[in-house]
Amino acid sequence: MYIKPEPVSAPRFNVAGRWLHIIFWIVFGLLSAFTLLGSSLLVPSYWPFFLLMVPVFAVLAFAARRYHGNHFLWWLLAIALIARIVGLIIFHPAPESDFLVQYNAAQDILKGNLAFNKGYYFASFPYQVGFSFYEAVLLRIFNSIWTLRIVNLLLSTGSVWLVYVLAHRFSTKQFVAQFAGLAYALFATPIAYNGVLTNNIASTFFTLLSLYFVTLAEDRDHGWLWVALAGFVLSVGNFLRPDGLALIVAVGAYFFFGLFTPQWRKRLLNLVVIAVAFFGFNAVFSAGVSASGLAPAGMKVLDPYWKFATGIELSSNGQYSNRVLARTKVIKAEKHLSQHDASKAMLMENIQNLRKAGIKSAARLAVTKQNVFWFGKGGLIFPTIELQKTHPRLVRWYDGVKTMWMLGIFILALFSLWPMLHKGYDRQLLMVFFIFTFAVVNLVTETQYRYSFSVQPMWFIMAGLGLEWWLTKIQDR
Repeated sequence: MYIKPEPVSAPRFNVAGRWLHIIFWIVFGLLSAFTLLGSSLLVPSYWPFFLLMVPVFAVLAFAARRYHGNHFLWWLLAIALIARIVGLIIFHPAPESDFLVQYNAAQDILKGNLAFNKGYYFASFPYQVGFSFYEAVLLRIFNSIWTLRIVNLLLSTGSVWLVYVLAHRFSTKQFVAQFAGLAYALFATPIAYNGVLTNNIASTFFTLLSLYFVTLAEDRDHGWLWVALAGFVLSVGNFLRPDGLALIVAVGAYFFFGLFTPQWRKRLLNLVVIAVAFFGFNAVFSAGVSASGLAPAGMKVLDPYWKFATGIELSSNGQYSNRVLARTKVIKAEKHLSQHDASKAMLMENIQNLRKAGIKSAARLAVTKQNVFWFGKGGLIFPTIELQKTHPRLVRWYDGVKTMWMLGIFILALFSLWPMLHKGYDRQLLMVFFIFTFAVVNLVTETQYRYSFSVQPMWFIMAGLGLEWWLTKIQDR
C-alpha cells in the first residue's frame, strides 16, 4: 500500500534561495563529476561485466515500461523475496569480526550477563549496544542465528517495497518506481548480505521508512505529525546503527532550503519538529541503555577521533587500519593519554602526514575512498568469506556484477540531475541531500562499502528518474 502524490509544481525559491540552490548544485555537480572520473578506473578490471549491464538494464527497462498491471508490486516483492532466499542459501557465513562480538553480546544479554560492556569494543563504542539489544530481543523468540538471518531477509524485502513507494513519492511516473524497484530487487549487495549479522539491513529499512514519512508530510493535513513520526523512526534506525547524525543533517538541510520559499513557516515547523523528535528519542534510548546497565555511559560516542584518524590514513586508503590501531596504542602508552586524547593525537599526526604527501596523494585517497564507498570493488568480503576458499572465481564474478551494476545505476542517475536542477524546491532534493551528506562524511572518516548501504536506494530511484528523462527525450525527437 502506498500514497501517491498529486502532481503539483514545486515552490520557487526567493533570491537568496536561488543563489544557495545554485551554489549547492555546483558543489554537488563537481563531486559527482569527481566520482564519475574516479569510477572509470574500475572499468578495465570489470569491462565484460560493464558491457553486460547494457542488455540487463535494457531488459529491466523494457519490463518496467511494458507492464501496466495492478499487480506489479506483488510480482516485484515475489522476485525480491525469491532472490533473497536464494542468496541466503548461498551466503550464510559464520559471524566473525564485529558481527561476532555483537552476536555474543546479544547472547550475554539473554543470560543477564552484562560483563561484555567492560570489554574494549563496547567500552570504546557503547553506541553499538543498540544492535546487540535488538538481536537479543529477536533471539528471545527463537534462539537461533537463523532467526536473525530470516528477519534480515524480510526487512531487506521490505526495503524493496520502500524503494518502490518512495519512487512513487518522488515521481508520478509509474516507470520510475517499477525500474527502481526491479533494479534494487535484483541488486547483488542486499541479496548477499542477508546472511551476515550486520546492522545495515535493519537500519536501511528504518531509514527508508523515515524518508517515506517525511515525503507524506508534504501534502497531508497536520504534516508535522508525519515529520515527528519520521524523527522517531529515524532515531530507531540510529539506535541500531549510528548513521542518524548524517541522516538528520540531510533531512534538516532539505527543510532549511525550504525556508527560502513562500511556505517557509511550514518548513521551519518541520525542521524544529524533526530535530526535537530525533534528538529527544535518542536521549530516551540512551538513558534507557544507561539505566538498564547495557552501557553505563549511554549511547555516547566516547572516541569520535578514531574514525577520522582512520579515514585519512594513506596506507589503508581510509579503510580499517591496523597501523592506526597500533600507533594509537603507542601514543597512549608513551604520553599517558586517555583513548580519546590518543585518538585525537593520531588524527593530528595523520593530518600532518597528508599535508606532507601533497595534493596528488590526497586526491588519490579521495578517489579510492569514493570507489570503495559507492562501488565497493571487493566489498563483499563478509558474505563471501567462506565461498572465497572454495569458489574464488565465482566470488570475483559476483563482485564484478555488483560493482558494475552500481556503476551503471550511478551513470543513469546522473541523467536525473539536469531536470532536478530546474525544479526549484522539489522533494527530489531530499535524495540529493542524502547522497551529498554521506559522500562528504565518507571523504573524512573511515570507509567501507557497506557504509553506503542505506543511501544506495537513492541512486536507484534517481536512476529511474534519469532513464525516464532520457527515454522521453529520445521519443520526442
